[in-house]
Amino acid sequence: MTGKKLYGISLPENEVPDLEKLTYCGYKCPDDCQFLKATRENNTEQKQEVYKLWQIEERFGVKFDPEEIICWGCKAKDKPEGVVITNCTVRSCAISKGLECCIQCTELNDCKKDLWERFPEFKKTVIEMQKQYNNKAVI
Repeated sequence: MTGKKLYGISLPENEVPDLEKLTYCGYKCPDDCQFLKATRENNTEQKQEVYKLWQIEERFGVKFDPEEIICWGCKAKDKPEGVVITNCTVRSCAISKGLECCIQCTELNDCKKDLWERFPEFKKTVIEMQKQYNNKAVI
């Protein structure tokens, strides 16, 4: 997610989504993610670019702090959480429900979390992935 819309992940019809490889929302972070790269390299300039691009101050009311503007991925258990991960309502909801991914949630269709409101096309993709997951889980 580097300033572009969250593009959906398409899977072949016979492939069940691997929830361990997906984020809590169902996204698969790209290897070339600008935010992850800036965090790994501890590059303050790149972090500032992401901070502006992702509108972190506007969305979360947080002033730039290179120690807080980090992202190791939302499932990195052994790494510190930055401001985006900490404030992700989808992630916190999935964790509170004991889910590996929102694809498992029975309330996904009606969910009004900020992420889904900001990226409705991505939500549609995740709902399609959920159908695929549920169809294969029944077999």
